[in-house]
Amino acid sequence: MFFQAFTVYVRPILEYCSPVCNPVYIGDIKRTEAVQRRFTKIIAWLYRHVSYAERLRLLGAESLEWQRLKLNLVLMYKILHGLVANDSLFNLGLIVEHVVNLKFLI
Repeated sequence: MFFQAFTVYVRPILEYCSPVCNPVYIGDIKRTEAVQRRFTKIIAWLYRHVSYAERLRLLGAESLEWQRLKLNLVLMYKILHGLVANDSLFNLGLIVEHVVNLKFLI
Protein backbone atom coordinates (compact mmCIF):
# COMPACT_ATOMS: atom_id res chain seq x y z
CA MET A 1 0.00 0.00 0.00
CA PHE A 2 2.83 2.43 0.84
CA PHE A 3 4.67 1.61 -2.37
CA GLN A 4 1.49 2.29 -4.31
CA ALA A 5 1.37 5.73 -2.70
CA PHE A 6 5.03 6.20 -3.68
CA THR A 7 4.26 5.33 -7.30
CA VAL A 8 1.32 7.74 -7.34
CA TYR A 9 2.86 10.74 -5.56
CA VAL A 10 6.66 10.55 -5.69
CA ARG A 11 7.59 8.58 -8.79
CA PRO A 12 5.88 10.99 -11.24
CA ILE A 13 8.03 13.79 -9.83
CA LEU A 14 11.18 11.71 -10.39
CA GLU A 15 10.09 10.78 -13.93
CA TYR A 16 8.78 14.22 -14.95
CA CYS A 17 10.12 15.17 -18.40
CA SER A 18 12.55 12.27 -18.33
CA PRO A 19 12.64 11.85 -22.13
CA VAL A 20 13.70 15.48 -22.48
CA CYS A 21 16.03 15.94 -19.51
CA ASN A 22 17.25 12.43 -18.82
CA PRO A 23 20.15 12.32 -16.35
CA VAL A 24 23.30 11.13 -18.10
CA TYR A 25 25.88 11.46 -15.32
CA ILE A 26 26.25 8.36 -13.18
CA GLY A 27 26.13 10.46 -10.01
CA ASP A 28 22.79 11.98 -11.02
CA ILE A 29 21.38 8.58 -11.94
CA LYS A 30 22.48 7.12 -8.60
CA ARG A 31 21.03 10.05 -6.63
CA THR A 32 17.69 9.73 -8.42
CA GLU A 33 17.64 5.97 -7.93
CA ALA A 34 18.60 6.42 -4.25
CA VAL A 35 15.19 7.97 -3.54
CA GLN A 36 13.40 4.78 -4.60
CA ARG A 37 16.11 2.56 -3.07
CA ARG A 38 15.69 4.28 0.31
CA PHE A 39 11.90 4.13 0.15
CA THR A 40 11.87 0.41 -0.68
CA LYS A 41 14.22 -0.22 2.22
CA ILE A 42 11.90 1.66 4.60
CA ILE A 43 8.63 0.03 3.56
CA ALA A 44 10.08 -3.45 3.16
CA TRP A 45 11.70 -3.41 6.59
CA LEU A 46 11.41 -7.18 6.86
CA TYR A 47 13.52 -7.42 3.70
CA ARG A 48 15.97 -4.62 4.44
CA HIS A 49 18.92 -7.00 4.16
CA VAL A 50 17.78 -8.08 0.70
CA SER A 51 19.33 -6.44 -2.36
CA TYR A 52 17.61 -3.52 -4.08
CA ALA A 53 16.86 -5.62 -7.17
CA GLU A 54 15.24 -8.31 -5.02
CA ARG A 55 13.14 -5.71 -3.14
CA LEU A 56 11.92 -4.36 -6.48
CA ARG A 57 11.03 -7.88 -7.58
CA LEU A 58 9.12 -8.53 -4.33
CA LEU A 59 7.21 -5.23 -4.74
CA GLY A 60 6.56 -5.84 -8.45
CA ALA A 61 8.37 -2.64 -9.43
CA GLU A 62 11.07 -1.55 -11.85
CA SER A 63 14.13 0.59 -11.33
CA LEU A 64 13.80 4.25 -12.26
CA GLU A 65 16.60 3.86 -14.79
CA TRP A 66 14.72 1.06 -16.56
CA GLN A 67 11.51 3.10 -16.48
CA ARG A 68 13.29 6.11 -18.03
CA LEU A 69 14.67 3.88 -20.79
CA LYS A 70 11.16 2.61 -21.56
CA LEU A 71 9.81 6.18 -21.66
CA ASN A 72 12.62 7.18 -24.05
CA LEU A 73 11.84 4.26 -26.34
CA VAL A 74 8.13 5.12 -26.34
CA LEU A 75 8.94 8.72 -27.26
CA MET A 76 11.27 7.59 -30.06
CA TYR A 77 8.56 5.30 -31.45
CA LYS A 78 6.04 8.14 -31.38
CA ILE A 79 8.44 10.53 -33.10
CA LEU A 80 9.45 8.05 -35.80
CA HIS A 81 5.83 7.09 -36.55
CA GLY A 82 4.49 10.65 -36.55
CA LEU A 83 2.39 10.24 -33.43
CA VAL A 84 3.82 13.40 -31.83
CA ALA A 85 2.94 16.89 -33.04
CA ASN A 86 5.76 18.15 -35.24
CA ASP A 87 6.44 21.57 -33.78
CA SER A 88 9.65 23.39 -32.97
CA LEU A 89 10.11 21.34 -29.77
CA PHE A 90 10.87 18.18 -31.74
CA ASN A 91 13.55 19.11 -34.21
CA LEU A 92 16.20 16.90 -35.76
CA GLY A 93 18.76 17.75 -33.07
CA LEU A 94 16.56 16.36 -30.32
CA ILE A 95 15.89 13.18 -32.28
CA VAL A 96 19.60 12.64 -32.94
CA GLU A 97 20.40 13.22 -29.26
CA HIS A 98 17.86 10.57 -28.22
CA VAL A 99 19.20 8.06 -30.72
CA VAL A 100 22.76 8.62 -29.48
CA ASN A 101 21.70 8.27 -25.84
CA LEU A 102 19.69 5.11 -26.54
CA LYS A 103 22.54 3.64 -28.57
CA PHE A 104 24.83 3.82 -25.52
CA LEU A 105 22.19 2.34 -23.20
CA ILE A 106 21.40 -0.68 -25.37
